[in-house]
Amino acid sequence: MQHFCAGAPTAAALLLKNEKMATIQAESILANGGIDGADLFERFRVWANDANDVGIQTRAVLRSGKPWDVAATEHFERNPRS
Repeated sequence: MQHFCAGAPTAAALLLKNEKMATIQAESILANGGIDGADLFERFRVWANDANDVGIQTRAVLRSGKPWDVAATEHFERNPRS
């Protein structure tokens, strides 16, 4: 029997989140003919506004207001133990 911490996502919830993120990536790649970091970041940002299963670090980066190419770097420079 598996034990989960209170509030921790279930395996099924993680699968759904990962499937949604993979779908977002695929849609971005198809729309742009390849990887476009700015487009992908914006799509993730829009998704995270309504998703209730976004991790603390991911949400912080997506809500930072920083451009896609510096948001994570600046977050982890300020929070090196994240």
